[in-house]
This record gives sequence, structure tokens and C-alpha cells, in this order.
Amino acid sequence: EAKPIIHNMQQTGIWQIIKKPETIAFFIVGLLLQIAHSFYYVFFSLYLKQLNYSTTLIGGLWMLGIVAEIVLFLFVKRMLARFSLRAILLFSIAVAIIRWQMTAWYSDDLALLVLAQLLHAATFGSTHVATIHLIHEYFGKQHQGKGQGLYGSLCGLGSVLGGIVGGYCWESVGATIIFSVGGLVCTLAWLITFLWLGKTHKVRKIIVK
Repeated sequence: EAKPIIHNMQQTGIWQIIKKPETIAFFIVGLLLQIAHSFYYVFFSLYLKQLNYSTTLIGGLWMLGIVAEIVLFLFVKRMLARFSLRAILLFSIAVAIIRWQMTAWYSDDLALLVLAQLLHAATFGSTHVATIHLIHEYFGKQHQGKGQGLYGSLCGLGSVLGGIVGGYCWESVGATIIFSVGGLVCTLAWLITFLWLGKTHKVRKIIVK
């Protein structure tokens, strides 16, 4: 049963939270990560078709990424108890950089492509876990729903921007460059995370009962 939230006049207003540099940085990171992932969601199957992978194998590779994500969620309690949210997010974004560069340059090697798909556990799974908990940390119980709504909207914007840019550039620059740009976008997200997230706000480990 959901417990009613008692609003305190001394609680921080939503705009006071949003305008903090760390909160702005957090939203920018989310936007950038979604732009990079949009290249994957929109163009990955087309890319593998160009590399002459069968439809069955392409479907299997998608499934592999989903299974890797599910397996990570089985161990999420241990992960949250052992590592800080800042550390999880930094690690996850670093893995995303590696994954998109592997996808860009080594997708013709099935073994490396399988490895890249397994990294979905970090690039989406642990990233999602860290960001959801960070929203709770930044916005608290009173504004958590608003924080998730704002974050989800920006992720949607990132998907649209990535899809449009990738669509216009697909034939002119090719898939290798597009996925490489995804890696560079994640590099920028990692730098912003390192410089701003967890600096003014204590990003603690989560104790899950």
C-alpha cells in the first residue's frame, strides 16, 4: 500500500532542484546517452543486413542483449550495495563507449559482435538502474514523479534527435561513422558525469533490504 506523502513547507521546490548545475548535467547526460542508443535501436538491424547477417541471427543478437540485461537485474541488489551510483554510472558509460566503437568497427566479426551485445547489460541495464536511483536522490519523494517525467521526456527527445540525424547521415557517411559518433557522444556524457555528478550532491551506495 502506498503511503501518503506529507508535504512540508520547508521542502525544496521543483525549480530549485532543476536549476542546480548537477541536475542540469544529469539531464544532459541522459539526453546524450539516448542519442547514442537511438543509433542502435533504429539502425542496428539495417547495419547487420548490410553485413549479410541472416534475419534469424540478427534476431538472436537482439535477444542476447535483452537476456544480458535481465541477468544483470537479477544481481542488482548486490551491485547497489557494493558500489556508489556515481561509480556505476561512470562504469556503464565507459562500457557504452567501448560497445559503440566495437559495433562500428568490428561488427563483421561475430564473436566481437556477440561480446558487444552482452555489454547491453551495462550500457542500458546498469545505466537505467543508476539513473532511476539518482532521480530519487535528486528529487526526493515529493518530486520523484516529476523528475522521472522530465528525464523520460528528455530521453524521448534524444531518441528523436538521434533518429533524425542518423537518418539524414546514413547513406552519406555510413553506419561505421554513425556508431562511432555514438561512442563520441558517450565520451562527452562520461566527461560531464565525471566533472559534475556526485560533486555537490552525495551519491551514496544504496542499501537494499
